[in-house]
Amino acid sequence: MIGNAMDRPVTEHPPDQPRTSVDDAQVLAEIARGDLSRFDLLVDRYKDRLMRYIGHRIPDQHQAEDLTQEAFLRLFRAARAGNYSGQASVFHLAVYHGR
Repeated sequence: MIGNAMDRPVTEHPPDQPRTSVDDAQVLAEIARGDLSRFDLLVDRYKDRLMRYIGHRIPDQHQAEDLTQEAFLRLFRAARAGNYSGQASVFHLAVYHGR
């Protein structure tokens, strides 16, 4: 393992976001600047939670998966356009951009 987890900065997050060493707003800013590989971090961080959220509302598994993917596509487009103001969590952006 390279480095110690205690050496990494920890940012404050709203209660609905996991505590991580990389702030979501920072990741979205990096995506907006062209570092598209950073989007994988957001997908890994939120895909299970978003799938559960949608799956509770959409009984068809395939449709729920399609909606989850569409939510991430819309989030990606918004991130690339630099449309993140920092006033909502990434999870909420994915949910509401997915509608």
